[in-house]
Amino acid sequence: MASIINVFKSLSLDELNFAIALLALLLSAYSIYYTQKCNRRKIKIHADVLYFEEPDPPIHWFTIHNVSAVSVTITDIQFFSPNGSALHPLTSYEPQQTYSEAGPFQHVLSDIIPDYKYSEPLLDEVVLYPHTSEEFGYYFDSPYTSMKIDITAQERIHHFSRHQSFLVHFPNIEN
Repeated sequence: MASIINVFKSLSLDELNFAIALLALLLSAYSIYYTQKCNRRKIKIHADVLYFEEPDPPIHWFTIHNVSAVSVTITDIQFFSPNGSALHPLTSYEPQQTYSEAGPFQHVLSDIIPDYKYSEPLLDEVVLYPHTSEEFGYYFDSPYTSMKIDITAQERIHHFSRHQSFLVHFPNIEN
């Protein structure tokens, strides 16, 4: 400790000012780097399940996770096959009501449509708050065990881009 004090005593005022200014410059550069790193947006996609039950077309469920410490506003989701051709979801499809006969008099009863058969597409912008997730479901004309999902956000989510693409594999196929 005494040697450090002796070093400062031996410095001239100009050298001391230069050392303090250099230290302040280094601390401000680190502060900018740390702020940018903490405010960086990062999302991930997890493929949940692919339901393929007749007579309905297959519905693909996936979850978008915001793994960053700041909010992300999702504005658009687009789909592509692994070879790059565009896939268009069936936006106006609704699950068909089925009926069963039950009881001794064979009364016709409507079957309950499970919640997973109702699609959950992105209809408007969705704000993903820090460390939250949102589940989406889309009907397609045929089952795709893998697809490329392109996410568009209001903020930069991938380096300097507002777009990020994910190659998603659907390992869980329910019939």
